[in-house]
Order: sequence, then C-alpha cells, then structure tokens
Amino acid sequence: MGGKRPYGFKQKACATLVVLLALCMNFGFAEDLNSIRIKNSKVLCPDRNLLLYNNHRRNVDLGDYDCIQPPTDLRVTSDGNYIAFVRANKVFVISSSNEPVFNEPEVSWSPRWDAQGHKLSYLLVDKNNDVYIIYIDIVNSSASVSKRIYIRSYFGDLNISPDGNRLLFSRAKLTAAIDKNIGARNARNPCVCSSQCPQAHDTYSLRSRQDCDPSAELKPIVINALQFKADGEGYVSENSQDRIFTQVLGSDALIQLTGDMPNGKAGLNEDSEPTWSPDGNRVAFIREYQNELRYRSEIWITSANDGKGGSAIRLTRASADRRSPAWSNDGKSIAYLSAEERHGPYAVRRLAIISVATQKEIILTHGSRQNVLAFRFSRDGKFIYYLYAKSGGQYLARVSLKTRNSEDLLSGDLFIASFDASYDNRPVVVMNALNTASEVYTVPSAGKFNSVTNFYGPYLDGLNVALKTHMSARAADGTVFDMFVTKPADFDPKRKYPAILNIHGGPQDEQFHFGFDIVSQLYAASGYIVIEPNPPGSLGQQQAVVSRIFRNWGCTDRPAVLSALDQVIAQGQVDSKKLFVTGYSYGGYMTNCVIGRAPTKFRAAASGAGGSFVAADFGPDMWLKWYMWELGAPWRHPRFYDALSPIRLVDKVRTPTIFLGGDADWNVPIYNSELMYQALKLKGIKSQLIVFPGQDHTNWSTERSRYYYSAVLDWFKIFQ
Repeated sequence: MGGKRPYGFKQKACATLVVLLALCMNFGFAEDLNSIRIKNSKVLCPDRNLLLYNNHRRNVDLGDYDCIQPPTDLRVTSDGNYIAFVRANKVFVISSSNEPVFNEPEVSWSPRWDAQGHKLSYLLVDKNNDVYIIYIDIVNSSASVSKRIYIRSYFGDLNISPDGNRLLFSRAKLTAAIDKNIGARNARNPCVCSSQCPQAHDTYSLRSRQDCDPSAELKPIVINALQFKADGEGYVSENSQDRIFTQVLGSDALIQLTGDMPNGKAGLNEDSEPTWSPDGNRVAFIREYQNELRYRSEIWITSANDGKGGSAIRLTRASADRRSPAWSNDGKSIAYLSAEERHGPYAVRRLAIISVATQKEIILTHGSRQNVLAFRFSRDGKFIYYLYAKSGGQYLARVSLKTRNSEDLLSGDLFIASFDASYDNRPVVVMNALNTASEVYTVPSAGKFNSVTNFYGPYLDGLNVALKTHMSARAADGTVFDMFVTKPADFDPKRKYPAILNIHGGPQDEQFHFGFDIVSQLYAASGYIVIEPNPPGSLGQQQAVVSRIFRNWGCTDRPAVLSALDQVIAQGQVDSKKLFVTGYSYGGYMTNCVIGRAPTKFRAAASGAGGSFVAADFGPDMWLKWYMWELGAPWRHPRFYDALSPIRLVDKVRTPTIFLGGDADWNVPIYNSELMYQALKLKGIKSQLIVFPGQDHTNWSTERSRYYYSAVLDWFKIFQ
C-alpha cells in the first residue's frame, strides 16, 4: 500500500479530491508532487503523545496513521519574506523566520502570490460545497481578506490570467463534467447509489441498491470511445473528452478555447494542462490522441481571446510523450517534461524546452538527472529549477538557460517533495532526511539549508522511532538497485526477528524513499524487520534498468525482490522461518507472483489490489494503451499475457494469503483478487478476502487505510 495510501498499479490516473466535491480534481502543476485529499478524518496528531501517554516515548500504532501531513504546493514571495503552502487541506502563510501570518480554517488549496508578493489568492470550498477564490492582503505580517469571488462549477488548480480577470482550466464537456445535484442527492440518499462518487460509502458492508432512493437512478451511459474507463471517475464516453475553457471572473459564462479536430469528429483529441503566456494573449496546452493508443502527446498554442477554438497551432513535431508545459518569462520558449515514445510507459522523463519561433526542441537534462518530476523557471529567467528522482531520493537542481549546464543545489540522503525560489534565486523546499518528517527549509546557498518549520519534531520525539537504513541489492542478472531496511526501535542484534518483504506500487512511478514512513513504522513497531526494495522498474532508475521489466513486470523465475530479501537474511538477523510478504497494487501483483515462484518461503502473505489474470483485464480495466503497446491483443499474443499472470502459478502456491481491494477499482479490478482467493480456497489453503464497498484504487480514507493495515497485521499474527 505504498506510503500513506494505496498507490496505482502502473501509474496513478488521477489524484482526486473527494467527499466534499465528489469529483476528480487534478491538484498540482509540474512543480507540486503531492496530491491533496479532502476527508473528514482528523489528521494532525502532534498532541497524541501528551494527551494519551503523558509525553513518554511510546510505540507507533494505527492511531498515528495520517498524523504526519507534509506541507505541499509551496509558494514563496519574490522577496522571499513570506511562504504559503497547503497542509492538511488548508492554506497556511508563515514568514521566512517561521512567524505565523495566516491560516485558513476552511478546506482550501492552490495558493498563488501576485507579482508584488503582497496579495495571496487561493481556492476554498465552504460547508455548502460552494467554491470561491479568496484574496488575502499581507501587510507587515498582518493578513486580511480583501475579496471573495464565487465561481460556479469550477474545479482544479487556481490558474488566473496575468491581468487577474479570467480563469483557465481543462475539463470535460459541460454535459458530463459535474452532477449539479450531487449535494442534494447525497443529503437524501446516505448510501449514494451513484457510481460516479463511490468513495462516499462510509461502511465496510455492502448495501443493496434496493436500499437507495429510486429517484437517484442513473441514466444509461452510451459508450463509443475506444478507451472508456478511468478509476475513480467512472465510464468515459466519447463526448466527454477534455477541452480548454476560460471563465471571466464574476461571470457564469464559459468560453471554449479548443475543440475537435478539423474533421469535426468528437473524441479524436483530448486537451489538458493549459498555461497562460506571460502577456495573457495565448494559451499553451497538451493535446493527445486517445484512439491512437500511442505514448505520444504534443504541445499546442491557441489564442486566449477569440473563443472559437480554430486558432490552435501545433508547436512540437517529434514523437514523444510531453507533460506540464510552462512559458518562459519572456514568452519566447516553453519548457516541459518529455519522454521518448519508444520506451512507452517505462520512459523516464527529461526536462526539455522549445522555441516558439523556430519550434526547435532541446533536451536539457542528461545522465543521472533524467528522472525529472517537476520544474519551475527562476524569476529572473536565467535558470530552470527542477526536481529529479534517484535511488530513493528526490533532489533539487537547476540548469542554466545560457550554458545548459546543470548543478545540484542539495545532495545527500534527502527527499524533496516541493520547492519554489525567490527573485534572488534563494530556494525554499519541503524536505526530509533519512528518518525525519517533511518540514520547510530555506536554501541560502548551494549545499546549505536552514529549518523554517518544526511541525513534527516534538511529535517524533515522543515516539520510539524505528530507524531506516539505505542499502544496495543485486538481482540475479547482476542489476544493482537500492532498498531500505527498517528494524524495530528496540532492535537487539543478538536476536533474530520475523521479517516483512514490503513491495511498492507502480512500479515505474513509485519508489521507497528517505524519510519517516508510517507503514514501515507500523510493521517495525509490531516486531518485524521491514525490507523495502526498489527493484528494476522503480522510479529513480536509469532507462536501461527501468526497461528490464519489459514483458516480465518483474515476475521472473527469480524476482529481484527475493534477491533483496535473501541479502538481508544473509546478515543473520532475520528468522528465515518467519517471513511474510505484502504489497498494494503492483506490490499486490508481485505478492501474487512470489508466492507462486517461492511457494514455501513465506509463512503468510497479504495481497492488496494485485493483478492475477492479465488477459482478463483487457477491457475491464483502464490500461488498454499499455497492453497494446507492450503485449498486443490477447487473442493474438496469449503467451505474453500468460507469462505475466500469477494465476498460472497458483497450483504451486502453499502460502496462506489475505486478499484486499475495492469493488469499484478500475485500475486493478477486484476480480483479480477474487480469482486468487477462490483458487486458494479450492486448494484447501487458508485464505481470506476483504472487499471495500464503493472503493476505487487510490482514494482511501484514513479510517479505511487503518482497517487495511490492521487486517494485514492481524493476518500475519495468526502465522507467527
């Protein structure tokens, strides 16, 4: 189950805000790696040590799940004096010396400073589910609300035009974008029949549709599109492809800037990630062609003023998958993330830039800095700051637009999640080290950093924190990869401990990394040594290593995750007769794989939302493009699908296994777990299946996540 919540098999389709808005919101530009979830849970727990344990050190327990909420969407003023961020679904402002300036009590997100750094704007949803733009004036560390604008049917990030008069966003056509009556429906229908908001279920038991209000009956969905499913969103019709819109603030009028291709046929193109030019006259956006089933997308530019959609021109030509366009300060270039089409879903992303005039594309990052996750132009226009992943860390670097040379600004055992920089190029980052939680730091010069916040120091001081160590491992084919090992806080080197092999999701967009992690802490607090490998295919690896999972997905005769486990066992501190394995999504898939590859190695297993019968997923899940790129159609290449399917190994399985997943999961449909469970039951192997009603793949509440981990630990305890 990855870090703080379930992670996607293959990749996360959409990090969503649910419960209050009940619709899919994309929260974060290229610069912001952290998605925000709205939920009813109480998630800030720094006072638990004092209130419950009289401030004595105690072990981590399930009550700590989601206590640590890192700051996200970091924004610093041009003079560097004020820092805004989102924490626990609320906007905060502090001074650079950590003096509190403002905190929004309502659910809010997407803080943005004006050019002068004296006015902050952000989005807020009130208790009636109405969305507003809030404007805050900051004068001498004093904040006051200056304006509040209601915006109808808007969702996403705050993307205001340079003149401050218009919003810019990408959304599906209006008829399919939002259920206007969702609030009223939920109020009269507690069980929420709608498949469009399955996350609203708040119980673990299934409820019959007969219990629902008949007036909530949904209309049939007519499907014509080639790709027609999205986890957490529902069915996607050909008439609900994304387009680019503007909205004049204070008006309900929406102006559609992009439309269908010249032949007029709907669904051939999907437009997303719009961004204003510095003068506000043009909009750059990403266009992809869903029905082509290719890992190719292009950057287009259109007028922001005519509202006809006919002025769009294509800027890029070479075949690549491009994301996160951003204009240079002078409007002459556009930077973006680029991945080579030939590597498909396994392509690492590089930082690229293109001249608007000449349409010449240049790749700016090379070597070990290829795994670029986020970037931002410096305010003086001389650099592009960027974040890249490498071997369990995330690092901040910058590239000179004059020399095209890159330099690292911070190095070591660090994980940087978000960043910004002032006009004089002093970065501010959200960062943690090997065993610490994320805090805000300033970076006065390369290689140096100063702490600004201390949200979690006292809280962690009250815990018996298990220490994580960073190690290298070697696969059977000689490939070297990294892993993390977490030992119980009271570890005794003279003893041997049971161990949990924990496998991350993804695989190519996930990695175990530096920093305090509640999952490994929970397992270690229960007396286990926790082994967390980043096998070939994980984030932060070079292209050649990532591509090693092509057509095997890591489920080889000798999986690399088992090599990592054996290396730790060889150190003599693990009881080899008390081994356990678990993972969520891709981790669940690999759990299903290793209990077939090594049928007597583990005492018990816990597989969360893991794939088992890949050919059966062709259609019911959302990964058609992936399958066609890598495997082809299952009726033409059944051997490829069979080779990847853990269900074909089930006759060898001897490991008692619990399977867990959501019945609304269209990323890895629940029948994968049902197949494995049924097969083990027929074989007489002790097994259990836990189904979370209405639950999709990623949007797990704190309560359900706690239930999940409690079930996993209870299952392992049976076989200790």
